[in-house]
Amino acid sequence: MNNSSSTTDGLCGYANFTPVSEDMILAILHTSSAGISFISSVLVIILIILFKKYSFFVQRLILYLSFSVLLYSIASALAVTNYTGDEKVFPDNFCEAIGFVTQYTQWTLLLSVAVITIDILLRVILNRATNSIEILYLIFIYVFPATFNWAPFLQGLYGPAGSWCWIRSYTLNESGDCVKNETGLIYQFSLWYGPLFVVLVLISVSYIIILSTLKRYKQRMNIYNHDEMELLKKMKREVFILMWYPIIFALINLIPLANRIIHACLEHEKRIYVLWVLHAFVSPLQGAFVVIVYALDPETRRKLTVVGVRGALSQHCSCFNGHRGIVREYKAEVLKSEGGPEARRPLLKDK
Repeated sequence: MNNSSSTTDGLCGYANFTPVSEDMILAILHTSSAGISFISSVLVIILIILFKKYSFFVQRLILYLSFSVLLYSIASALAVTNYTGDEKVFPDNFCEAIGFVTQYTQWTLLLSVAVITIDILLRVILNRATNSIEILYLIFIYVFPATFNWAPFLQGLYGPAGSWCWIRSYTLNESGDCVKNETGLIYQFSLWYGPLFVVLVLISVSYIIILSTLKRYKQRMNIYNHDEMELLKKMKREVFILMWYPIIFALINLIPLANRIIHACLEHEKRIYVLWVLHAFVSPLQGAFVVIVYALDPETRRKLTVVGVRGALSQHCSCFNGHRGIVREYKAEVLKSEGGPEARRPLLKDK
């Protein structure tokens, strides 16, 4: 697609069928939610670093998730539509670039959640520590999405997509009418909403397996010795620390998924505005929910006191060593298998 057609197509989208004021409301909601998410994800990262929780593998998985949310929040804040009415706000290539960044960062977020789910499954089903494959997790999260999300550039499909920049879903036909871009819709669903739906289904199936397996372990717990019972309890604590993050991600993304499916089936001039309001507000708000879940961890809440923060700061900077209130060392509930010989023997055995 050449530059002139790109410019013209940029003026063709949902904003053409609704008042500019309504489109601006969506842009403001989208950017505001992204700002809240950015602050929240930064807060989680600071807490993990402050209390040195990054020393533990489970906490590093949360750190990777928070970093992915941080990247997505930045992209979402910048991804407001390239146009207000018939006037360009930014150059076309800016919206195209931000559309790609949005696509890449939301994939890092999706794969961060997938990795957490995979890790829980491995711990529960195989009874093994998983920190040995951490580098594979990182490659999967941050390298894999870059191998295919460049594809829409081949069709010139990154650009204005409603009230923010993403994969174009509308274009001008030869008569100058604004119509759905079928190729853009195919890319939207093949590169995002299709994989998103598959991951949400797999998360649901995985949780059924995880919960049923833990229930079976609990029912049989009394036939094992004390050490194995303690390992099981620690595994369950660790699993439950992580389990809420995929659940929250799935609930948040049900709204954008439903919105895009519904509007893909509607005529191009029709728009259910309330769905777009929910989409614009909820979709970028990932970080806020992450920080809420993180703050619900009893260990984190115990440390969020003046004494606890001072004690943690004193471990990073000598200027705080004068304070007497020193927080106790972080006592994460982790499996002894993370570094111990127990990692090489099954937690539970069938008899």
